[in-house]
Amino acid sequence: MPQMAPILWLPLFSIILMVLILLMMNLYFFNKLPSKIHASNLSTHNPLHWPW
Repeated sequence: MPQMAPILWLPLFSIILMVLILLMMNLYFFNKLPSKIHASNLSTHNPLHWPW
């Protein structure tokens, strides 16, 4: 059983790592992009409902 535990935990750990990376990328892009969009479309876009 101890030999099988790392094999079972590796896929779960990789999935968690991918989710964390995707979350960090989403936070980065959401922090960088809205400033440019709001600079050009302040009158039409609501910051609370970006980008739609």
